[in-house]
Amino acid sequence: KELGELFRKEMAAGNIMIDSEETERVVRQLLLQTDWSCLLERLTKWFSEKIECYHNTITDQYREPIRAARRYIDIHYAEQLSLTQICGEVGFSYNYFSTLFKQETGQGITDYITQVRIAHAKELLVTTRDSIQKIANQTGYLDVKHFNKTFSKEVGIRPLEYRRIKS
Repeated sequence: KELGELFRKEMAAGNIMIDSEETERVVRQLLLQTDWSCLLERLTKWFSEKIECYHNTITDQYREPIRAARRYIDIHYAEQLSLTQICGEVGFSYNYFSTLFKQETGQGITDYITQVRIAHAKELLVTTRDSIQKIANQTGYLDVKHFNKTFSKEVGIRPLEYRRIKS
């Protein structure tokens, strides 16, 4: 009862604002509780739901820039991409966005770019007779040696071997 009275006084004084009818309904139900354990259980459940809702809203706000960055990379993988350029596309600083990207996807931006480029290179190796140099250039690598090294590291075999095995 004392908690309920204190809460009512604080509400009347304007120190506690209720932002929706649903919240007001829950608060009124809580104030009717006489059993402390029941009150604590209901408050815990209510706060947990509010925190989860808030977390989902915040998370969704940050997922869209991640999706936008991935779409940008998926379209522009063959170009010389800079992380600054990608971050500019989504409107975040490099340090903040690279941390956010890793938290959301489990991999760094550079790793994602490499994954996309190598996937396209694998497809080109199997579906075309283009030279390794040309495939390297078509997938964003200017230096064929760097392409060979990256491909070998990611796939476990050299591009020509991959073509031989998969063709």
